[in-house]
Amino acid sequence: MKRLILAIYILMSYNLVAQTKVISHKSHSGHMSEFKTNLSEDNFGLPSNKIDSVRKISSDTVIEYSKYSLPDTITDHPYLKLTYNELKVKYPKIKFLGFETKDKHGKSDKSTYLIISVLILSIFMCYYIYRNSISGL
Repeated sequence: MKRLILAIYILMSYNLVAQTKVISHKSHSGHMSEFKTNLSEDNFGLPSNKIDSVRKISSDTVIEYSKYSLPDTITDHPYLKLTYNELKVKYPKIKFLGFETKDKHGKSDKSTYLIISVLILSIFMCYYIYRNSISGL
């Protein structure tokens, strides 16, 4: 029984590859000038293509969501150093939730709507006060 379990374990681990193509090539005394494979196929150091969305939960923490695995909480990730627009350009297929979107003036959309709302409210209040002061004369 022990031999059967050992044989199954060896067969299962035989196909596991823990190296990128570049590392494998270098470890077998290969030179980069001889390396013919497209480097972008390895995706080494980049987020997985299986990530659906990233939610920012604090200034130094994000959660990556994927339909293939459980959510992954990450701190001090490069996501946090980029703006929303830079993230959308770099990773177009990933949804970024909780990241502050910026307009061309550098203010967030929420603060712009708040400023516009306060401005409209103050105009209506000025009109109301002006109308009441005229009708009281």
